[in-house]
Amino acid sequence: QAGIHKPTGMRVAVKTVKVDNKDKREAMVAEIKGLIQAEGCPHLVQWYAGFVGKDTGLVHVVVEFMDRGSLADLRRRLAGKGVPPDSLASIATQMTRGLVHLQGRRLLHRDIKPENVLHNSLGQVKLTDFGISRDLNSTVGVAGTFVGTATYMSPE
Repeated sequence: QAGIHKPTGMRVAVKTVKVDNKDKREAMVAEIKGLIQAEGCPHLVQWYAGFVGKDTGLVHVVVEFMDRGSLADLRRRLAGKGVPPDSLASIATQMTRGLVHLQGRRLLHRDIKPENVLHNSLGQVKLTDFGISRDLNSTVGVAGTFVGTATYMSPE
């Protein structure tokens, strides 16, 4: 849902999640950590604020608004026409720059898919949804854990 960031007057997106179990709580913590790590990178959605509703227990995360939606939305709008090659090159370059930024902060996204790549009318492409991201500095093993969206996972 959209809103207005009062200090700046900018349009923002507000993600609201009911955190009623341990898995959701861990995913939300990972999401917020990822958003904090994204700060300052023009290829990752920027985080402005997060808060818990007093009476509802809902967690609200305020992030940068991307007016064109996701690449999945773009695919639906194009309805089989295909994305022009120069646009594909720009999308791939910007996604790669976002991933390089995360890697430099030892963070692994783990769920790259069209729904988690947003774009706007300025031609900017940004990664979002760090809910299952992983801190590579963690002492817990990463290699033995399969996470992500099955449709977009490599077959091995």
